[in-house]
Amino acid sequence: MNSTRTSYADRDAVIERLRVAAGDGMLTPDELDTRIEAASKAMTFTQLATVTADLPAPAPLPHRRAPWTGGALSAFVPGLGTMVNGRLVRGLVILGVWFAIIVIGGSLNQHNPWVNVLVPLWFGFWVFAVVDGVRSVRHWNMRRAQ
Repeated sequence: MNSTRTSYADRDAVIERLRVAAGDGMLTPDELDTRIEAASKAMTFTQLATVTADLPAPAPLPHRRAPWTGGALSAFVPGLGTMVNGRLVRGLVILGVWFAIIVIGGSLNQHNPWVNVLVPLWFGFWVFAVVDGVRSVRHWNMRRAQ
């Protein structure tokens, strides 16, 4: 038996689950009132579990990705985190621009004044790619939550 004490949030979550079950026709209004009263007075998780024992388990939440994964992938290959999270064209554009900056910068000698522009541009675009990788994971999670 789980004698751990419940919090207000735990009781509120169970009460919301009871209301959803009543809305789905699993509980009558009288049963709902009785169970809400019992859930409000429950002090332990055991007491709280008895209120929902005959109801089906809630649906599992969809799999969510951690936002840092897109940033980590894009830190190694700019645009990769964006591509993995469903934005293929955008990720390929990021990778192409980043690669073009490297090719153009590599073709210039060190004394060319454009090198002073391209190195900060390369670094800034790399930072943009990492941030966009994180944002693409958040976008992926929002699409999956709907």
